[in-house]
Amino acid sequence: MAASSVGIGDIVPLALSRHLERAQILLARAAETTHDKKANRLVTRAMKSFQRVARIAANTELRGTVSFTCGQALAAMVDEARARLAR
Repeated sequence: MAASSVGIGDIVPLALSRHLERAQILLARAAETTHDKKANRLVTRAMKSFQRVARIAANTELRGTVSFTCGQALAAMVDEARARLAR
């Protein structure tokens, strides 16, 4: 789920990349922990980061900072992550 692989040729905003990286780190930490409560808390924080990514992607797409296809790819990636975490 790298932001650079989503929008080939587009410059992805730094804030978006940071939130994606943060979500990935939180999910990795949740996978490693043995405490259910801590894992749930980390997954919840990761979901909030994914929500921020979706909001940033929508705004950058509207402003024209990233292309329409890159914005749609980012939205699809976030939707897929949400679906997997909802299981």
